[in-house]
Amino acid sequence: MSVFCNRCAKWFSTHTSFRQHIQTSSRHEGTYCTDCEVDFDTGVGLTQHYIQSPYHAYCRFCDQHFYDDDDQKDHMNDTHAPCKGCIKIFATQQGLHEHSRQAHPYCESCRLTFQNKTNLDMHLLTSAIHNPRNHLCPGRGCGRSFISYPDLTKHFESGTCPSGVTRRKLNDPWFVTTETMLSPTLHVSLGTTKLHVW
Repeated sequence: MSVFCNRCAKWFSTHTSFRQHIQTSSRHEGTYCTDCEVDFDTGVGLTQHYIQSPYHAYCRFCDQHFYDDDDQKDHMNDTHAPCKGCIKIFATQQGLHEHSRQAHPYCESCRLTFQNKTNLDMHLLTSAIHNPRNHLCPGRGCGRSFISYPDLTKHFESGTCPSGVTRRKLNDPWFVTTETMLSPTLHVSLGTTKLHVW
């Protein structure tokens, strides 16, 4: 069976001789897909074929072929920057950062993408990175500080304060006004309850 090369306008008596011609001719360099046996007009056409064809596991950033789709996905996740929000892949982390900043609810300082603006707003309100820890624990020997009074209350209720304050003690009205485990001369407002410490 003879094979015709359209680009070179030549006939070849066998498929093997045609393949040898494709591999050695400078006119076919970077334009022929040996797996699919398709000759493209340009190298760009060949690259687009590699990207779009379901028969090729190819990285366009590295111009590299892989054994299968799983190897390609591993390479993409390990080497490049995939956007989980819209399944686009970027050559660098900086490219992903710029994309996320413009296309998704995104915290620039944390470099985190959120499903929606409400989740981003909640992150900005509750994250220790974005809020000062202005609420000092009045417990003796503690010195920890918290973002909010509810966080300070949780600290007491969890029983982790070195002063020994626990949920049970915090709910006891007698403790709130008489206990000496707390630092003297502090006045702390915990929600709607006033905690006076002398």
